[in-house]
Amino acid sequence: MRHRTSTGRSRAAARVLGAAAVVAALSAAALSAGGVVPAFAATTEAAPAAQADTTVTLPIAGLAGKVVDAAHGHLFISDGVSQILVTDLAGHTVGTIGSEPGAGGMTLSPDGDTLYVADSWNDATPLWYGAIAAIDTRTLRETARYPLPRNTQPSSLAFTGGKLWFSYQVVGQDGGIGAVDPGAATPTATVGLAQELYGGAPGLAANPGAPDQLVAVGGTGRVGAPTIVHVYDVSQGTGGALPPSPGGYPLDGATDLTMNPDGSEFVVAGSDADIFGLTGTFFRGQYGVASTGFGWTSAAVAPGGAAAIGGGTHNDVRQIEVHPQDDRQPVNTYTLPLDEQLRPSGLAWSPDAGTLYAFTESDHDTHLLLHLIQGDPTHAATTARLGAPASVQAGRSFTVSGALDSAHSFTSGAPVRITRTSSVDHKTVSLPAQTASILGRYQFTDTLPAAGSYTYTAAFAGDVAHEPATVSATVQATGVVPALSVRTDAVTYDQGATARVTAHLGATDASRNVAIYAQPADGSPRKLVASGDVDAQGNLTAAYKVSVDTTFTAAYGGDAVDSPASATTVVGVRIGLRETLSGGYATARYGATAYAVFHHTAALRLALQTTPVKEGNCLTVQVQQYVSGAWRTRTTVACVATHLGKAAYVLSLRGLPVGGMFRIAACWTPPRGEFNVATTGSWQYFTVRR
Repeated sequence: MRHRTSTGRSRAAARVLGAAAVVAALSAAALSAGGVVPAFAATTEAAPAAQADTTVTLPIAGLAGKVVDAAHGHLFISDGVSQILVTDLAGHTVGTIGSEPGAGGMTLSPDGDTLYVADSWNDATPLWYGAIAAIDTRTLRETARYPLPRNTQPSSLAFTGGKLWFSYQVVGQDGGIGAVDPGAATPTATVGLAQELYGGAPGLAANPGAPDQLVAVGGTGRVGAPTIVHVYDVSQGTGGALPPSPGGYPLDGATDLTMNPDGSEFVVAGSDADIFGLTGTFFRGQYGVASTGFGWTSAAVAPGGAAAIGGGTHNDVRQIEVHPQDDRQPVNTYTLPLDEQLRPSGLAWSPDAGTLYAFTESDHDTHLLLHLIQGDPTHAATTARLGAPASVQAGRSFTVSGALDSAHSFTSGAPVRITRTSSVDHKTVSLPAQTASILGRYQFTDTLPAAGSYTYTAAFAGDVAHEPATVSATVQATGVVPALSVRTDAVTYDQGATARVTAHLGATDASRNVAIYAQPADGSPRKLVASGDVDAQGNLTAAYKVSVDTTFTAAYGGDAVDSPASATTVVGVRIGLRETLSGGYATARYGATAYAVFHHTAALRLALQTTPVKEGNCLTVQVQQYVSGAWRTRTTVACVATHLGKAAYVLSLRGLPVGGMFRIAACWTPPRGEFNVATTGSWQYFTVRR
């Protein structure tokens, strides 16, 4: 949000310049819609840095010139009337340099110690005696003044070739170019050094990146004649005069002129924002074309080569665009409030390109306004995204998808550095760098070597048009779960029997070690039965004596690729149930089965005993008779209670058919809290005779 330090204008108007963020967001959405956006299963997104705009109301009305002196922390702003406002780099007033009548164009000496000011008139006399003033940038005091001939009004200043060059207008006559050598024993301003005809004071530009080069833009003064661009090599002149400019390039008007820091080209703002080269092709193109009736009033080139142009475009929208060098597409666009317009030559950059200064005037306020557009105006905001599966299996390849989103397209592949950090060994490895498409999309495949957590980091270092962006995504690698089973040589065992337990391990990457554990159902501690490498068939066998129901577990600890695994099986253990018949008087055989013989008037007694001792448990007793080729239940007694593990059941044989074949057995069913399986005793066979 824009903040104004000393005005009561509405907050609604103050927000307009910040609308560029909305424009950028909509542009990014439109860009994404135009291409294939990968699906992100587990995605992380890094947000771009925000840009801030501050607006300061300055205590002057006009803008004739401006200079950013970062070395001393000052902005110098001439008002075109009589003074130079000095502020800090945030626009806060530091002081005023007065008695500079008609203070206009300004420039710094190459060492930054002197500020030169074009004073277009002299308030000590009614005649137009202009001068060039020299001001110490540390003390802010005038140290020298170089007067110009009568009626000569200086305008634009540029330092190159060891001299301070100035343009001027002779009152009622044509303009021209002059120079003064501040290092001379007696510095004197000389005029009439250009052979070309200028109808007024041309604009000048120079830069240490192009030594001895001076650019001038101005009209010839003839009706209907175009504005002409001239480039001078100031080292080639004789007698202090400039050599003829090699030709010239016609323009449809010009309001501002600025040169790239490296001296390779310059920009002229007018109906168009034209780019010219000092070497090679002279006319190189345009940053932006304004609609009929409007134009660009300002241009400024940042140290890195990005160009800011500003003015009115279609439908009288007042805006500022920032372009990478020689790029027609802007990386950022800032719209001014409807009641403001950018002053001619109203843009300037801080030396680090972190702040763009924009000077505007309001339809409702006489004070000059200063916008400080900060953050990274020379680069488009860039959002990085990275998506990968949340979980993968170690040893198997998978795909990671990435995206760079920006309102400014990627005209060529954007390099993205990929690293992977493991939580297992805490090492970071570099993966092959990726190149994003012009839509900012890329993807790669990877295979994780072992189980654990891995963090992928994609880093885009930025380029001439885009901010850097970094994003991370984490993938959890699980090991391959090997085949593991455990089996016993029986499902149910008698009390005290020995179970043979076999664990079988399938294919693994490295480790072949398996452990077998026994967990008795009565809550006894788990016991390690065996541990070691499986044999060539993948088996490990052990023996264990069981007394209660038992769970056997085979456990595999895993290795770098394989995940831990386990398998279980449960065996039941019968109790000991001893049955003894008494009351018979003989033994008879029917086939291979021995039968106890009872008198038909006797009583059969079945004595029972459990091992271990089962107190107060019920034993079920069942009597069956062999009838028509099958055993059929004749009597069932649901509960014969035990005491100290013993019980007895007495059966009266009266009424049983003489000569019949019978059998009797007991069954123990575990009540709640017991840890053995149901146990049925052996059948005891008997017959009844007279």
